[in-house]
Amino acid sequence: MTGALTPHGVFALVPCSASNDTLFWMYSQGVPMPSAGNTRDGWEEHSKTATEGFKPTILTAVDSVQGNYGDLLKHVIKSTEVVKFYPIFRLPLGGKWSQGRCLLLGDAGHAMPPHVGQGVGMALEDAFLLSRLLQASPPNAPLSEIFSQFDRIRRPRIEKLYKQAAGKGEQRKETGPWMHWVKEIAIWAALLLYTSSGLYKWGFGEGDVVYDIDEAEV
Repeated sequence: MTGALTPHGVFALVPCSASNDTLFWMYSQGVPMPSAGNTRDGWEEHSKTATEGFKPTILTAVDSVQGNYGDLLKHVIKSTEVVKFYPIFRLPLGGKWSQGRCLLLGDAGHAMPPHVGQGVGMALEDAFLLSRLLQASPPNAPLSEIFSQFDRIRRPRIEKLYKQAAGKGEQRKETGPWMHWVKEIAIWAALLLYTSSGLYKWGFGEGDVVYDIDEAEV
């Protein structure tokens, strides 16, 4: 996966086949609320408008990416036949995850922005933890107690990654040329420090992602 930071948002390019002859790309940027409001119909209407003029918009956005990589991005965009628009939804923190015999897992209970790439991971962790709790509990244990224990263990981690994702999403909003330059310098400096110092060998900075649900205290 490769990415490019532009003044308007973030562009990412991902190979989808072993031979790299099929590519998936995405572009994340802030958009205004639809005139019809924050409803399904409003977003569907906005999607038609956004996709109709999206290629010229994205080509303008990546115009600041120079060199061979910039040429590659422009070629990929121009060669794309179908463009889809996906608004990003998130549930507010603090919601209730269970009622009676029903427990919400994954995005059903705590949908978060995709900017740390942990949405599916959170759903899998939920499922594994719930399986452990059910297995460790006596056959006649009230589900309310199991769900309460699940909530106690999972909520701190969910909220932490949720806030990280929301923060990274804020960083991808449109910026002026000077702020864009500052962001690029800061990112390159951080990556250079991370690789040159060998911090990656010790797993530094990966603590929130490298997580074993089996080690969670039950």
